[in-house]
Amino acid sequence: SERNIRLNFFKQYSRWMEIPYYLTDKLIIEYKADPKHKVFIHYLIDTGNSVKKPYIGEEMKSIYPGIFTKEFIIFYGENVLYYITEESGYNDIITESRNISLDDDELYLGESRYGILNNMVLSLEMNDEVTFKELSLQYTKNRYLSDNIFEIM
Repeated sequence: SERNIRLNFFKQYSRWMEIPYYLTDKLIIEYKADPKHKVFIHYLIDTGNSVKKPYIGEEMKSIYPGIFTKEFIIFYGENVLYYITEESGYNDIITESRNISLDDDELYLGESRYGILNNMVLSLEMNDEVTFKELSLQYTKNRYLSDNIFEIM
């Protein structure tokens, strides 16, 4: 859209209409606050290994007065741990803290590169080598075609 507004609830319409890939591949964290406040998200993406990572902090994007978002690309088995702070001019307040992952309804398993990668991880987890090899080939072909046929505009 002209305003580039992306919200998670748009995905629920996928049963009735095609949702653009740039929306289906993403987890969007939405937060409502006073439009005059600066809103920051502090997050880490937990991949399930035991490596300790620091939180990354960044200002959330205001997509409409009082609505702030942060988009993530996460894969099957990953979690986003985050907390949100608001700067009101007087002090910083931690207002929300969550651990979120994609559930089965949100997990994108389509034909995009992220969908194929999610399917590859699932097939490995289920010890399905045949499906994994087919998906690997499909991913490689798609990557080759996009790198060699389509020009960057």
